Amino acid sequence: MNSKYDLKPLFEPRTVAVIGATDVPRKIGDTVISNLIFGGFKGEVFPVNPYMEKVHGMETYPKITDIPKEVDLAVIVIPAEHVPQAFRECAEKKVKACIIITAGFSEVDEKGRQMQEEIAKIAEENRIATVGPNCMGHINNSLSLNTLMANIFPPKGNISMVSQSGTVGLVLMGEIARRGRGVSKFVSSGNEAVLKLEDYLEYFTYDPETKVVAAFVEGIRNGERFLKVTRELTKRKPFIVIKAGRTSAGANAARSHTASIAGSNQIFNAVAKQNNIITCEGTEDLIDYTMAFSMGILPQGRRVGIITPGGGWGVLAADACEEYGLEVTKLPQNIVDRISERAPPYWSHGNPIDLAATRDVDTLTWSGDILFENDVVDSLIIQFFAGDLSVMIKNWRERGSMSEEYLRRTEQTYRQIMQKIAVDSAKLVEKYKRPVFGITRDIEFTQMLVSRGIPTYVDPRKVARCIRKMWEYREHLNKRK
Repeated sequence: MNSKYDLKPLFEPRTVAVIGATDVPRKIGDTVISNLIFGGFKGEVFPVNPYMEKVHGMETYPKITDIPKEVDLAVIVIPAEHVPQAFRECAEKKVKACIIITAGFSEVDEKGRQMQEEIAKIAEENRIATVGPNCMGHINNSLSLNTLMANIFPPKGNISMVSQSGTVGLVLMGEIARRGRGVSKFVSSGNEAVLKLEDYLEYFTYDPETKVVAAFVEGIRNGERFLKVTRELTKRKPFIVIKAGRTSAGANAARSHTASIAGSNQIFNAVAKQNNIITCEGTEDLIDYTMAFSMGILPQGRRVGIITPGGGWGVLAADACEEYGLEVTKLPQNIVDRISERAPPYWSHGNPIDLAATRDVDTLTWSGDILFENDVVDSLIIQFFAGDLSVMIKNWRERGSMSEEYLRRTEQTYRQIMQKIAVDSAKLVEKYKRPVFGITRDIEFTQMLVSRGIPTYVDPRKVARCIRKMWEYREHLNKRK
């Protein structure tokens, strides 16, 4: 790695000190140390606070230099004017990494800028890998390490994220978790006085627990290094970015938020295209793409098969695929004949394969097996259950016209159908090593599919965009070889 700083003590500390720790509810110092203590962190935690003898029943030290053991990571949550002195004491203690959550530095005024410069100088002289200031902490789920200033615990997964906005990052991470995917590592980079965006990206490049890297970026401080780091990153892993500060209003807001240099949007887009960086128009795109890349196998081509029990949904999917440059493959006659052996006589006899409300739901995934087996398509979209089962059952129950026993059996039957489709879809991916995508509006069915590695969305356009991005990424990788 080319970074001047070792990020291992930051993401893999054995000991963590919290400067400003407290057990007073709603205080940031309480949130941070509670996340560490009660979140299951596998290392040792030391509260530091000169005004308290105990924090959550733990011995508390007046200064970090009073701790009798080595400290790998210090988290600072005290008022800004006291941070430089606390940071000098971290250097005296030979702390290897530090997170400064406190705000009030270069994003505020000249005095704050001077304090931030002093911190940066101390960090450089002592090689302290420092996050922030003005950040919201970080996560390493493999160690149950959580220093966030919010009580958020995403499940463990293969996505790592860096965000120059803490709140945006937390929302994105939370939404990814809500949709059934987990996080490996997360860092809110803040003002980036010491560690820059590129340092985290470089670390994630070689992190074996990271499959996909996502970022919310307001500004690039070192364009040359960004180019070099991302060129190596995208050879190994997808890098998905939403770039803020694209307009003059956004750029001004970025400067006042984290003192970022927003830079030219045209230059950023050119660099992204050159380096195979996956760019997003908005937060929904970042969530959708990250979900797809974290689960899906990259398609080998643009050919898409669409299977649906409802014709209208098939039309929407076909439109979306063609609009995004994908090929809705014309089915060879021998494939039409083969599917006709099992499908109802009124099926569409083409792609999309509209099975017209067939009751033989096994035909959905069986048709996909035929397409993959005969190398007709590179990706498969399976649409099923346009409504939400729980809402349907609730409405029926409220009407009071059906017996509870009938509703129970109906609900159980639909769940069994969903479970079968989810299991069989996952078997297709495993058997053919080709991606399968789901479209449904049923929350429970979505969870069944996602838990088995099937990227699932509510709208065909989202699926088409994801397939297009995944195919483009693969094409760019092939050109590099």
